[in-house]
Amino acid sequence: MPANTTNQQITLPIGTDPADGPQSFIDQTADIENRLVQRYTSDADRAARNPAPNTGELSIVTGNTWYDRYTGAVWLPVTPLQVRKAATQTINNSTTLTNDTALLIPFPAVAANWGFEGWIGYISTTVADIKFAFAADAAITGYTFAPVALATSAGGTSGDVITQGTTALGTAIACGGSGGTAGALINGSITTSGVAGTLQLQWAQNTLEATNTQVLLRSWLRLFAIN
Repeated sequence: MPANTTNQQITLPIGTDPADGPQSFIDQTADIENRLVQRYTSDADRAARNPAPNTGELSIVTGNTWYDRYTGAVWLPVTPLQVRKAATQTINNSTTLTNDTALLIPFPAVAANWGFEGWIGYISTTVADIKFAFAADAAITGYTFAPVALATSAGGTSGDVITQGTTALGTAIACGGSGGTAGALINGSITTSGVAGTLQLQWAQNTLEATNTQVLLRSWLRLFAIN
């Protein structure tokens, strides 16, 4: 029966005749193997099969939509983790923070520093305005959030701009409504503890009013490793 490499299960043609698997072939396979985009069924499977990866190795875990790179200490996504809204979401007459149905990003169980950014298109009146926050998550041990948008004092599509920030998860920052389409630039950073979690955007009216406040389709959010 042929043998297989421990890491990527590449077939080694070793039979009863040693000539079927010359040492030079086995050595070559070992050299090539960690230069592949390696595939694993889970984080635990990767740790078991590749316990001492080289800095710069690439891999993908089943179920993920991103490749990971090994930094010399941890596996981190190569590309940003990103989401966008495919449909507009509406809140009416409520100041209770509500989870956005699309703008949430699960992050892997890794201790790392991350940046996040996005663009939130919204419609709200100059009375109701809008407020944004990110939900508390025990996996997030450090956090800074600072949107850039119209201030609540703005009476229309132009006026003062809010640049206020917070380091408290779940604490909302109010932004101004214009009565028409407006946008907020989302900026911030998080530190994760090594436990999997979710970066979840929340929003609501800032002042109670029986009108529609909406976050629009094509709004987007992305999270990227900055280690």
